[in-house]
Amino acid sequence: MNLITCTGMFNRDQGTHEQRLVVYTKLVSNEEDNTPPAPPTEISIQGELLSWHAVRDDAVIGYRIYEIDSEGNEHYVSSVSNKERKTFLLDDRDKYYLVRIVDVFEQESEDGVFKE
Repeated sequence: MNLITCTGMFNRDQGTHEQRLVVYTKLVSNEEDNTPPAPPTEISIQGELLSWHAVRDDAVIGYRIYEIDSEGNEHYVSSVSNKERKTFLLDDRDKYYLVRIVDVFEQESEDGVFKE
């Protein structure tokens, strides 16, 4: 991204500033940026509540919950911010759910799988 702006004294006769200021930016990426986050752990169901352990990582922005239908297709059902309680109220306890971590680069982790 580049920014071009005016600087210096304003010349009323010409209707413009005497100088231009150009600021250049350079995108700096880190090789670690391409690594998806690790999947969530300690996923459990208690009654109608799906819960999991929070991940203490500054790059984590939240969690996405998916429902798996009878044909094995996944459907997005909800998101939980990293600032919220790590729980989700289940619509149907007989369905299969996945929890994935989402980082600042919108990368999702592998599935966090509930094991009874």
